[in-house]
Amino acid sequence: MLPHPSWRNSGWLKRNPWFEAELLPVLRRAVAAELAEPVIEPAPVLPAAAPTDTQRL
Repeated sequence: MLPHPSWRNSGWLKRNPWFEAELLPVLRRAVAAELAEPVIEPAPVLPAAAPTDTQRL
């Protein structure tokens, strides 16, 4: 994501270098995080429970 290099905003960007230096990297990371596919963690495998006396019958 970059600001459009229009003659209308080129002067503003030159007078406000913080926009590209500080704000754009934060915005890029936020947009990338929102667009990223979610990571689905596998469910943990639980050990099998020992059978109870009623299950042995």
